[in-house]
Order: sequence, then structure tokens, then C-alpha cells
Amino acid sequence: MIRYNKKLFSRFLKRLNPDGLTLDTCWEWQGALNTAGYGVMSSHGRTLTAHRIACYWLHGPAPSEKPCALHSCHNPKCCNPKHLRWGSHEENMQEKVTAGRANFLGPRGSLSGHTSLTEQDVLSIRSRVAKGEKQADLARGFKITRGSMSSIITRRTWKHV
Repeated sequence: MIRYNKKLFSRFLKRLNPDGLTLDTCWEWQGALNTAGYGVMSSHGRTLTAHRIACYWLHGPAPSEKPCALHSCHNPKCCNPKHLRWGSHEENMQEKVTAGRANFLGPRGSLSGHTSLTEQDVLSIRSRVAKGEKQADLARGFKITRGSMSSIITRRTWKHV
């Protein structure tokens, strides 16, 4: 059984950026992410997802019939407990389909949790390269590797943009 105590919540809160947090905005996790883009931290040798900690914080333990923490904002990094609720796996999958996030390859683009770029950044990069800016200069400016820049330009990545 996970011990949701003051020490765990204190560690959890240290991984949120307090600047600009409101009850309406997403509270994006600033710590480690799992392969699906969800925030994670460890406690007593177990890996916990940050959104489940946040959901517990506001809503208490997950009921046995609703063991999943569902995001109303559909942002895997979000830990705002007002954006979270307990739900069933079936509800979670249906909301994923409704929100257009159902993809067997995982979330794409800025929803993946594995990129510092947005779809708008990618459009800007492609436009600027088309106008003659050097990929290496843009890569430095956007703080990505030259290989990543090349993949964006040739559409090996960010194909959906």
C-alpha cells in the first residue's frame, strides 16, 4: 500500500513550477516522465505517477471500481487536482478516443511529453528553413540536436504537422 503522507506530498510539490499556477491552468510536472509522458516519482521502492498523487490529494483513495486517474485537460504532464478525477479504464479509453488522443503509437507532438517543441515551433522551423535560415543555427536557438532538426525538416518526425 502506498503511503500518501506529508513527506510524499512535500516532495511532489517541489516538482511543480509555482509561477502562474491557478486552479484553471495545467500544473505541468517538472520532474521525470515515463515513456507515455506522465510525471513519475519513487516512494519506498515503487514508481508513482504524479497525476495519481494529485488525484489522491483532492479526491482521496481511488474507489475499486474507478482505479484510473482521468485528465479533463488531456495533458499527461498535468497535476492540477481540479483537472483530475477517478474513473474506470473504460471511461479513460472512451475519453481518449473522444479527445483524439487514441493512438496505438502513443501521443504525438507536444502531447507526447518528450519534447520541448510545440506544433507552432515546428511550423516556424520549417518556414524559416524554407526562407534560407541554417538548420544548425535554428537547432541551437530551439535547443535541439541537429539530427532532430533534420528529422523535423524531412518530416521523419512531426509528420502530423
